[in-house]
This record gives sequence, structure tokens and C-alpha cells, in this order.
Amino acid sequence: MEPMRQIMFQIVTAVGMLLGGLTLAIVINKALREMGEALDRRRRGVLEPVVFRYLGATTPQALYDYLPKRLSRRDNRLVEQILLEAARLVKGDTRDRITAALEGHGSVREQIRALRRRRGWKRADAAEKLGLMRSRAAVEPLVALMNDPEPEVRIRAARALGIIRGSTSIRPLVMALADPSRWSAIRVAEILINVGAEAVDELLAAYDNLPRNGRISALDVLGRIRSLRAIGLMRRCLEDPDPDIRARGAHGLGLIGDSGTAPDLVKALEDKEWPVRAMAAKGLGRIGNPVAIPHLRGAMQDRQWWVRA
Repeated sequence: MEPMRQIMFQIVTAVGMLLGGLTLAIVINKALREMGEALDRRRRGVLEPVVFRYLGATTPQALYDYLPKRLSRRDNRLVEQILLEAARLVKGDTRDRITAALEGHGSVREQIRALRRRRGWKRADAAEKLGLMRSRAAVEPLVALMNDPEPEVRIRAARALGIIRGSTSIRPLVMALADPSRWSAIRVAEILINVGAEAVDELLAAYDNLPRNGRISALDVLGRIRSLRAIGLMRRCLEDPDPDIRARGAHGLGLIGDSGTAPDLVKALEDKEWPVRAMAAKGLGRIGNPVAIPHLRGAMQDRQWWVRA
């Protein structure tokens, strides 16, 4: 039994040493992290007022004319962090100054390089940061990222392009509506809706070249943007062979709300497909043109309950 006791003692001793080592490593790691955070807070207290002074200035001086001459790697990271936090809140000229500062700081160039990282989460993180930076230099790399094998990376790139805006960044978002993943298409559609009127011309230009699911998504986006420029396309869609397209066209006209489209929707009340008739009735209700009243009263006798409702 004596050898067995020695073996057990050695095992217990080894486990105890291992646990002790792990505990010591955790304590040291926590202490180092807290020291780093304290140093970050102290340096940030020095750098933040300087960065805000730059953002509030009206002179053409660059950010580095305000900062201390020698910056450590920690200081550079904190300056970028302060600028990105401010980019979430400000608009107008101040936002343009943030973009100029991040370009001069090298942050834009660094994040563009990060788009080629092997790990998907790093590419996604870089895409999100480039959206906040709003640099035109990032548009082409982000467009290329729209073909990334990771869906989340594609969505982050799409969101960044939507924030940067401009025709060169909106066009790939419109084409992304053809994504076979319905979930991805819905998220891209929401991005385009947030872009607003700037997306309308690209959607109208691309509509005929989109596949069926992409055209349906485009009609949804145009309807929710509520641009009068989309009325011609919506009217044309009321004659489309596809009943889903006709229904989306009727719904879109109702969302846009132009009283002059009431006759088009009255005609759609006679469509052979009940979803089209239902969307036409709903659209007429949204428009509120009294011309539609007798036609809506007649539609209350429709054989489909949804149309009657």
C-alpha cells in the first residue's frame, strides 16, 4: 500500500500546484488588466479634451497639430477610440473632421488591411469601424467584402456602405437584395430604407435586372421610403404577370400616398388575385381619396374575407 500512498500524494501535490499556479495566473492577469485600464483612464483624461478641441475648431489644422508630439501605441489606440465614439453622435462638419482625422491617423488604412484577416469576426469588426469612419477610401474594399463567405461579414459590410452612402456604395447594396438568404435580404432592405431618398435612383435603375425576390424586396424598400419618383414603377407593376409583384405595387402606392394614384388602385380592386385586391383596398384606405368610397363599398362584398376586412 505504501507505493500507492506515494503515488496518491504526488497526484494531490501536482493538482494542488496546478490549481495554485492557475490562481496565481488569474490574480496576475487581473492585476495587469486593472493597471492597464487605470493607465487608459489617465491617458484618456489627457487626450480627450485635446481631441474635442480639434473637433470643435473651425481652422483647417490637422488633429496632430493639437496632439502631443510623441504618441505611444496606447495613445494612438485611445485617440482612435475617442474619435469612433464621437462619430456615433455627431453630424455635419464635425463628422467630416472625424473622418479626416482618422484618415490622417492611419486608422482607415489599418482597418482596410484588417478586412483581409483570416478570422471572420475580425473582418466584421473592421467593416463596422470603417462604416463609422465614413471614408470614401473604404468603399471599394467594402464592396469586395459583400462577397465574403461569412453572412455576418457581408451584413456588416452592407451596413457600413449604407452609412458611407453615395452611388458607388449604394449600388452593391441594391444588388445584394438578390441574396438567396431571405434573412440577409431583409437586413439589407432595412439598411436601404435607412439610407432613404439617396437609394431611390439606384433601386429604380436596377429593378429590371433583379431576380424576382430582389424585385419584391426593392418594391418594399421603395414603398417604405415613400418617394414620389417610384410611382411610375409602382403603376407599371400593377400590370405585371406575377400576382406578388402586382400586390407589392399596390401596397407601395398606398404607402407613398399620392392621391393621384387612386384610379390605378381602383382598377386593381378588380384583379383576379385576392392578395392584389386586398392590397389595393388597403392602399386606397391609406390615400383617403373620396373617389374610392363607392368602389371600396363594393369590395366589401368580395368573396375573400381579407379583402372585405
